[in-house]
Amino acid sequence: METLEKIKQKAKDKRLAFNKTLPPLNLTCDYCNKFFILPGMKENGHKQRPVKYCSGVCQDRESRLKTLKVPKWLYNFYLDKKLYQLVAGYKMRKHWSLSKFHCKRFPIGKFFKKFKKIFISNYGQKPLIYQKTKEFFFHRTITPEGVFTYKLKTWRRFLFGREREKCLYCQESIIHLARDANFCNRNCYQNYRYKTPSRPLLSRLIGRGRYIVYRKYGIKKIFFLQKSIKQYIKVKTYIKRKLRYFKFYITFPFINFYNYFFFKCAWCKTPLERRSNQLYCGEICKTKYKHYSQRLLPIWFYRNIYTKYNLYKIRWQYYPKVKNILFSSCVNSIKFFKNKLKELKKPRVEKKIRLANCKQCEKEFNWEVIVPITLEYNPKSYVRNFCGNECRILFKQKIVEARKQRNLAAWGTEHRPDAQTRKILNAKKMAAYDRNRRKKDPAYLLITKMRKKTKVVLKRADKKWTRKDGFTTYERLGIKHGNEIRERLESLWKPGMSWDNYGIKDGWVIDHIIPLKYFVDNYDIVNDIEIQKKAFGIQNLQPLWWLENAKKSAKMNYEFE
Repeated sequence: METLEKIKQKAKDKRLAFNKTLPPLNLTCDYCNKFFILPGMKENGHKQRPVKYCSGVCQDRESRLKTLKVPKWLYNFYLDKKLYQLVAGYKMRKHWSLSKFHCKRFPIGKFFKKFKKIFISNYGQKPLIYQKTKEFFFHRTITPEGVFTYKLKTWRRFLFGREREKCLYCQESIIHLARDANFCNRNCYQNYRYKTPSRPLLSRLIGRGRYIVYRKYGIKKIFFLQKSIKQYIKVKTYIKRKLRYFKFYITFPFINFYNYFFFKCAWCKTPLERRSNQLYCGEICKTKYKHYSQRLLPIWFYRNIYTKYNLYKIRWQYYPKVKNILFSSCVNSIKFFKNKLKELKKPRVEKKIRLANCKQCEKEFNWEVIVPITLEYNPKSYVRNFCGNECRILFKQKIVEARKQRNLAAWGTEHRPDAQTRKILNAKKMAAYDRNRRKKDPAYLLITKMRKKTKVVLKRADKKWTRKDGFTTYERLGIKHGNEIRERLESLWKPGMSWDNYGIKDGWVIDHIIPLKYFVDNYDIVNDIEIQKKAFGIQNLQPLWWLENAKKSAKMNYEFE
């Protein structure tokens, strides 16, 4: 007799031998529609059964897609492309932090800074939301002890910005006073506080005693006795009865119409069948109304919202979404805080030894510097120019001495004079330079004289000139009368030019087409009258804007913009 274990082992061997002969399974994934092949036998020796999905990833995605109302292609696109790029981008950032996150597509850093300013802290102070709510609901006042406090605003202050605009006693304007003011001065306050109340008009008309009775018991005790009161009650009930009959006769034709519109079931709101006593359309509505009317929430909530369909929708549609969102937010927050803790544990600064040259003694020296470990590190911001404090003091003294020597050479004093004194000194220097150059340079003397005489000709066209050196100014300018130069310049004027803006900085000036420097360098301008006529003549003159003239200077072939 064979034992039970041997029988089981034989059956196992037969099954293994049979399963090895099984062909492989050619399957397609229900999610990604890809072909995949599975062997006919599993690793544990059992027969391989057909499978819906090619991997666990496709199975997880299919289960998530069922809960979302999104097409499959869009879901795959965002999962495979965008999320992968974001995760890879975050992993590449070694020193990533939320406040220093710079990205055009996702500006998280800006939103974090604004959120911190509004809700956490405003540059070390309390957040903006606290300050704004405090300003909105409270106003700053001073106590009798002289301490500033905040008090809740009244409705007048909310609407008009102040408590009142007129004095409570004299009704004069108090807008010019403080916002908390109620009286225009102390006398008005005392008169208002301690004045005796005036007697009402009704007490003066009917008397003080009757007025007290009226205030206690009403108007009946004053004018009516008990008999007259009973008669008044009878008449009142008779009038009420008559009014009821009158109302019934008027409304009788419209009762059925009224019932059709207004007599509806208290639960399902269906119109009832012409019976005003009926409240429900059936026993089901009656039981439901009585059952739900005992609960806390109103009837319309249980009738419209608290239904089987809505409850099913909340349980199987909204609840999984909210659950997934909360779970993912918790996981992401935990990861975020873990990464933050890791960053806090990392060292933020490091020591570096640097080489530098001293500006004073020009020797190389080493020095230690503590540098932050960030991407924004700028080595130029951590520079030392001197090997010690003595070199720094000597370098500063050298600069001060150089400045003194420069001022002595320029102005004659160790310290630079003020603007007005500098203007006077510069004018004197320019006058001395002009005098010396006139003595040494006859061409410069001729040019300066001709410039002055040309200005005189423009101002006084009828002036007669004497022949001191054999030739008049008109002969050098190539004209017979002073008006000829004016006409020549006016014919060449550009738009905006006039005699009012002549000779000013933003106006126009007279320019030599061929510069005078050209004649001075290449010809004998002092002795040759023909060269003088070419240089100073009206054919060589043109009106030009001040700025263009300054740019042209003494250039020959200058191209105007």
